[in-house]
Amino acid sequence: MNPRKLTHISTFLDNIGKSNDIEAILSNRERFTEKDLKALNEYLSVINFDQDRYAVWGQMLLNGDDMPMITELCLIHHLREVHGQENVDIHKTISGEGSTDFDAVVQLEDTTAWIEITYEDLMKKHGKGPGMYDPKMTGYQIDDKIEKDFQSAKPFTDENDLLVLALYMEAGPMQSISTDYRLREGGKHDIPEFLDGFIKFSWIWDPDFDYIPFTESGASVADDII
Repeated sequence: MNPRKLTHISTFLDNIGKSNDIEAILSNRERFTEKDLKALNEYLSVINFDQDRYAVWGQMLLNGDDMPMITELCLIHHLREVHGQENVDIHKTISGEGSTDFDAVVQLEDTTAWIEITYEDLMKKHGKGPGMYDPKMTGYQIDDKIEKDFQSAKPFTDENDLLVLALYMEAGPMQSISTDYRLREGGKHDIPEFLDGFIKFSWIWDPDFDYIPFTESGASVADDII
């Protein structure tokens, strides 16, 4: 399928650097099926190309990070559909220059939810062949993100800020089990000290979203955030 025939993808290509290279990537059927392109086109429909920071998605495609790019857009699309484009910022820093850049920032009345979206590449972790299941596999992704993003961001938050990690589950049932294991057994960090909530979602073509609060503040938005 020619990606240029899809309106929002075409607009995306018109507004980014190295557009010819990125168009070639999107035209590669081994990387993007017609189903993928249609989903991506739908998710790009909520992007304001005059105001949003979207160049990073082009770079992700050039780096071969196809799934991290489309899963990030998947959740951003859902959040803007639920809360309105004006209430969801993307790629926003929590403090000054050099601070953590959050993928989505949702304004919920007097509360601001700072959301970092991540995707775990199971193929890189386990290879293409069968292997033993490690119950710590996905759950400990939480510790990795705490160390990378949330530890440095926490000092800049106040009582009206929530820190939320979102994880795309490529292998939903298996990854849910390992995540539940991490939450039950604990790990390197006490999760509620750094995170107020956790979003897990799967199946990018018809996504399903679930939210797990870790703190009282996180629980206060449980009915609204997704």
